[in-house]
Amino acid sequence: MVAIPVSVIGVVANFIPNPFADKPKYALSVVRGDAAEIMTDHIVEDAGDNKKKMQRLAPAVTVAVKNNGELPAVISEVRVTIKDIRRIKPCKPEGGAVLVTGTYSFRMPRDAVAGQVKTLRTTFEVEPRRADSLAVTFGEVDPFVHSSPLWLYRVSLEFREENSKDFLSVPGQFVLASTAESARAFASYSCMRQGGDAAVKDFVAGDDPEGLFMTDGVRELLEGARKRS
Repeated sequence: MVAIPVSVIGVVANFIPNPFADKPKYALSVVRGDAAEIMTDHIVEDAGDNKKKMQRLAPAVTVAVKNNGELPAVISEVRVTIKDIRRIKPCKPEGGAVLVTGTYSFRMPRDAVAGQVKTLRTTFEVEPRRADSLAVTFGEVDPFVHSSPLWLYRVSLEFREENSKDFLSVPGQFVLASTAESARAFASYSCMRQGGDAAVKDFVAGDDPEGLFMTDGVRELLEGARKRS
């Protein structure tokens, strides 16, 4: 048996491919974000505490993402920054209550204030070399009554892949109403002239229109305020 010098073994080893070297990674990127209203399951309660499930529109931020890597990428955390918040007083009472539920639903706390940063755990997987879209719906922690105030939120979003310590920012800011139905109802109320319209216009004034995304309900609310002015 011929002995092989250790130095030769080292040279030969350098030419053997290491299966763990340069292992392909995920390469997650944000393509774009938008404010939207999507259909989600809601639980509706009547005066007799009877409950039934139905579909209704929920304000949401939709984000298109892309994974250019060779391994799946999993978005495990969404970070929501509340940039601004505004309370629009009701001027026309209506009955009924709605409790919002939904996948990847961010529950806006009743005591939310500008500057707060909240996180939402997710398990959204983006396959290798594929693009996909993730929606984060926004709803109230407590049941929402139509005669309650309408809340307007301006938020920004960031995502984190489960193997990364860094967050990916979603370009732009997103303006959402506490519920889509209430935003449309408030848009039609002539009594909104009594301070409500001014509050709505002030909330979106001075923002860069290229970087501000509004749901259709908020857009109708703003258009109604402008028509009545």
